[in-house]
Amino acid sequence: MTTIATPEEIAGFKARYGEDNIHLVTVEGGHDFIIRKPGRRELDIIGEKGLNKDISGANSVLIKNCVIAGDTSVFDRDGSVYMAVMEQLKTLTGHKKAELKKL
Repeated sequence: MTTIATPEEIAGFKARYGEDNIHLVTVEGGHDFIIRKPGRRELDIIGEKGLNKDISGANSVLIKNCVIAGDTSVFDRDGSVYMAVMEQLKTLTGHKKAELKKL
């Protein structure tokens, strides 16, 4: 499956963050990362950063907390890898559809 984490480590990630919240991201050039879906804590911090128009800070929260395996030092050398992973993280922060009914 992947060489960036052992099957035991992956099982630990799933136990800690939820079976459906762990994902493998493969970026062109052979860069693999395991990411997790952001939780409420991260979303609250991102919201605060957004209110202060601190986009870089919001992105940093996602990277530091949600990229749980892989060589993140490549982000400093190759911005396209950083952007590819950020794009995938942002897809995980999407909203679920809800319906409001008057009672």
